[in-house]
Order: sequence, then C-alpha cells, then structure tokens
Amino acid sequence: MLLPPSSGRRTAACRGAAFLVAIAASLWLLACAAAERLPPPLGTERISRADQEVAQNAYERGLAAFSQGSYEPALSDFSLVVDRYPSSRYAGLALYWQGRTAYQLGRDQAASAALDRYLRLAPDVPYFEHASLLLANALYNQTRYEAALQVALVVDSGPAEWLDDYLALSRDLLNRLPRPAIEAAAARVPPRNFLAPFYLQSARWAHSAGAAPRATELASRVVAFPELPPEILAEARGLMGPAGRAAATAPRLGLLDPTDPRFASVAEEIRRGVEIALEDVNRGSGRSAPVTLVARSAETDPDSTAAVIRTLARNERVEAILGPLTSEDALPAARLAAEEGVPLVSPTATDARLLEIDPRVYTVNALDGAVGHTIGTFAVRSLERRRFAILAVDDAYGRIQADAFATAVETSGARVVYRFQYERGSTQYTDQLGAIVRSGADALFIATKSPNEALRILNQMAFYELGGILPLGTDAWNDPEFYRQGRRFVRGYFADTFSRDARITTWLSFADRYEARFGGAPANLIPGWGYDAARLALERLAHADGVVQGGEYLGATGLFRFGPQGIRRAVIVHRIERGEPVAVDW
Repeated sequence: MLLPPSSGRRTAACRGAAFLVAIAASLWLLACAAAERLPPPLGTERISRADQEVAQNAYERGLAAFSQGSYEPALSDFSLVVDRYPSSRYAGLALYWQGRTAYQLGRDQAASAALDRYLRLAPDVPYFEHASLLLANALYNQTRYEAALQVALVVDSGPAEWLDDYLALSRDLLNRLPRPAIEAAAARVPPRNFLAPFYLQSARWAHSAGAAPRATELASRVVAFPELPPEILAEARGLMGPAGRAAATAPRLGLLDPTDPRFASVAEEIRRGVEIALEDVNRGSGRSAPVTLVARSAETDPDSTAAVIRTLARNERVEAILGPLTSEDALPAARLAAEEGVPLVSPTATDARLLEIDPRVYTVNALDGAVGHTIGTFAVRSLERRRFAILAVDDAYGRIQADAFATAVETSGARVVYRFQYERGSTQYTDQLGAIVRSGADALFIATKSPNEALRILNQMAFYELGGILPLGTDAWNDPEFYRQGRRFVRGYFADTFSRDARITTWLSFADRYEARFGGAPANLIPGWGYDAARLALERLAHADGVVQGGEYLGATGLFRFGPQGIRRAVIVHRIERGEPVAVDW
C-alpha cells in the first residue's frame, strides 16, 4: 500500500494528476485565503503578524519542496508550522501535509498520528476523503487492518478522483481481514461504492452456501453504482440470480507451493501427479472451460499461509486448494479454507484431526487407527482368532495402530493377552517372543511403519518356529523390497489403504502414464497422492455444497468412499501367498 511511482511509494492514495491538483489547490488557498474554507487552527493563543508571516512562509516552502519531491525539507517546514505556530492560519493544513509527507517517506506511525489528529479537527476538513484514505493506508502498512477498515467506513462514498485508490485499498483489505469482518462491512448501510470488492466476495460466499437471494442482494449493491469500473459491474451482474453460482468460482485449482527447500522434491512429485490429474479432469468432465493450476508460494507459518489461502479463495476464486504438505500448517489452513467455503485437500499431511474440521476438508494420507482397527476386526471375525499379542514401536504410529487394534479386538469379543512397546531400531525380540508364547496368543500384531523392524520380528518368529502364531501387519508390509528380502519367511495378513490390485486402485495405469510423461517410474506413492488429491478436490468436493455425494472413487493410491461424514479411504486386507500380497477384503 504505497504512493504512486512519481512519489516513490505505491498505494491506494494519490494518482499523479490528482496530486498536482492538490498542490495547485493548496497554493490557491494561499492566494485566496479569505474566500477559501480552512480547517481550524491547532491552537487558540494569539499570534503576532510577524509570526503569522513566518508560519506562512514555512508552509509555502513546504509545499514547494513537496512538489519537487524534496520530502525531508518539506516535512521539516510543515512540522515547524505545526509545532511552533499552532495558532497560525495554515497550521491545520500544515498538519495534513505533515501527515501526507511522513506517509510519503514511509513513516507510517508518524503519518497516522498526524492524519488522525487532522481528521479530528472538524467533520468537514478540506481533503477529508484523501486524508481518510492516507490514514487507512498508513494503518494498513502497520498491519492494523481492522482499524484501516473502520477509517475507510467513515467515508460515505469514494470521490471520483480517488475511487480507484479506495477500491485498491478494499482489495488489499479483502486479502487480510477475516470473513466475519468482510461480511459485517458488506452488511452496513448505506452501501459504499468502494466496498464493491466486499460485496462481490460476500455474494460468492452466499452462492457457495446456496443462498442465491442473498447473493443477488449483495451483487445489486454493486450495480447501484454506475461509476464503478465496467469489469466490476459485469462481475456483479453475473453473480445475480440462481445462475450466478457458476460465476462465483473460476475453473482454477489452487496449489500451496512450499518455499522450504526441504520439501522441494516432495512438492515437485505432487505437482507432477496434479498435472496428470488435470489432464483427466479436463478430458472427461464436460466443462465449458479447462481447469488451470494456480500455484502460490507459501511460507511455513500460519500467517503467510492464511494470506495465500485468502488470495486463492477471494482473488483467484479457485474451486479448491491443495496443500499444505505438513500437518502443522494444514490444520490452521484447513480451518481457514472451511471459513472461506473452499474445499481443501492435503496430499501428505497425516493428522487425522483434519478429517473432523469440515466435510470438504480432507487429507489423502491421514494417520488414524483405521489400519489397526481393520486388521483387528478381520482377525477376530474372519480368521476366528481369540487371543492376541501386540508388539508396537514406541512412536505415534505404533501407539495409534496398537490402540485401535486392541479396541477392535476387544469390541469383537476377543482378548489382548500381551502388549509390549519397543524402542525404534530394536534388533532383538527373543524375550518378547518368549513371553508371547507363554501368554497363549494365537496371533501377533506388529505395529510399525518400518519394513526392517517387521522383517526382523518375522525372521525371528521363523527361527523359533512359532508357526502357531499368526503374524498380522500394517502398511510396512506393502512394499516389493519387503518380499524380496523376506520371501522365505514372510507370512500372515496385513492391512493398508494402498493396493496394487487393479480391482481397488488405478496405480498400475497411473505409474505407466507417469513413466511415459516424466521418463521414469514413480519412486514412491507421492505423485499418486497429488493425483488423488486433485481429482477428489475437483470432482467430489468442489460442487458438493458442503455434503459429499455418495459412491466411491478408484484412485491411484486408494479406494475412496463418500458419505455424509465426508471422504473415507477404504482399508484393504491382504494375505501373503507364495511370497506376494493378495487383496482379500476391502
């Protein structure tokens, strides 16, 4: 929010032509003071004719210096009038120019103090609209966004010479203020022409909520101001009526692109998957216009991410947003996206609390207890096992899956007779296996994300000939290298949300397309997560009015089912047959 290039700062403040008009007007005040309305002086003390002349000379020098771009000398002269000659005729105007010059120099605190004082001199001070605009901009630059809005709302209408700048201020505030503040300002009467961006955004929110009459009312406020730019008026007319919902969003998919170099390779793989997804969406959707990808860089902090989400939702009007990558960033981002009424899907965040925020918020890679719960229930009901042991790594994954497994087993009428949490990287399990044998367990659940840890336990079970105890595992078992290393001793069942089985996922065809496009097979599931995130966001969440429709989606990395509670990813039970996993239940 800066002044125009001619004065060194870009802002919703003053344009070049209006700037010259203001200077000329001030000089004309000097020549015709008797006929011109001046603001009240700053003091009431008597002032001599000599001091009045000194003050006037300083004021004139300040105006001349300002017009030449010499802002430091100008500020010095205006401050001289304000501080030493407060009762002079031009002290009030000098205060305005003091604030304006301080703003021009980037001294926003000093500018806001001077301009606020000036506006309090009288309700009809000269340059009222421009002083209010400068004050709002100075407050904005201090991140005092609510205060900036309140200053702007004092103005009933943006005058023609400053309307573009008032609109620019409103657009900037639109990216900073929370939704309740935007909607509250849009609801105020009488309407204000410079609040057109607020009315348009509130109309889009209304359409997103299915409130077409409210959207039409808000858009009508914009149309009531014919002096607004044609593109704004055209957008407002497009939002009016039930058909306006189509204009509330654009065929765009937002992508939060992390700036942290640690995530560069992951972000690139996700983008590759998204590109393939957009090919499918645009080829088979019957859309009038293809969906384009809008990527925006986001720092790994909540404020930066919030600003990017607001920009994508309010300015780019995206149908949905992908990201952030980490749970720490995704949780606040998801809450904000839900407030904005825009679906958000994270390809990689693992925190299961994301699934509870809103039906149109999802993560493809949630770490919940579904794997442990599914294999536990299956072992009791389908495999008829009754006494279970648990070996769980002592980390979040191990605890979550072990707890879910134990709950499922006990709910199904069986028992957990032994449970042990081992340190990550452990290599010897002799004592634990002996205790499991003594407990009479007929099945062992190995709760770890590490294939190597699972292989060590299975190898030692084979060494001690514990064939009467059925091994049960997690997604750590769902890896070709796992079977290459453990072909002679790996057995049992495991559960995972991913399967290569063509009845359950499209992974094999996706991998072929990936290799043809990028020259090599995908090294992991990450591009598939990006692919599924994009298709879920655009085809299932973007048009669901807050409730996901029924049915299912065979994705690259999983089978996704839809219901009133949102998206749920199926968990597939696999049996090890001749050293290979075979899907048996989903």
